[in-house]
Amino acid sequence: MMQGKLSTSSGNFKAIGAGKVLAYLRGDIQKARKSLFVIGPWIDGYFVKEIIALLRKDISIRFLIRFGDTEDEKARIATLASLNAVRSHVASFEIRSLPTLHAKVIIVDNDIAYVGSTNWYRYSLEQSLEVTLRGSVSSMADLQDILDRYWEEAEQINLNEVEIISQDKLPEINHEILDPLARKVLEENPKAFVKRIKKE
Repeated sequence: MMQGKLSTSSGNFKAIGAGKVLAYLRGDIQKARKSLFVIGPWIDGYFVKEIIALLRKDISIRFLIRFGDTEDEKARIATLASLNAVRSHVASFEIRSLPTLHAKVIIVDNDIAYVGSTNWYRYSLEQSLEVTLRGSVSSMADLQDILDRYWEEAEQINLNEVEIISQDKLPEINHEILDPLARKVLEENPKAFVKRIKKE
């Protein structure tokens, strides 16, 4: 049986390991001139403070998150409060939600993409063993179309009733967030596909 060759792309991709994504992101966010699109289930104050410190005020920014009653309550509060802080910093801000979103992507100026397992909160950015690819959007076939479709399917979120919190008090997510579906499976069958290891 013959094995097919892997297709090669014209773009260059950089694989970024644990604890290093933010170092790359800082440079790209600081150079952004038009737009920032952040996709991820949860976002915290640690990540948002980086955006606020680096991003020009005339940038258009969009967030696509997961939002629902079944979420980790602390993570949900952290996400909404943190996004509210960004809203007051930039000229153009939109936030939408998809209930089953699991993708973690950042698009800078419709040019540079970060795609991988890294969530946009402190625990994942600093401690989790993640892998994220950085490359040009044009080299990732269909990525823009997929994200545009998700955006169109998502529901708009109104942050007008969310409490405004000063940047120094924005909540951080310093724990691993277990996906609600995985949590349900584990509750029904503790020997399922995820094994939890308690630190002593």
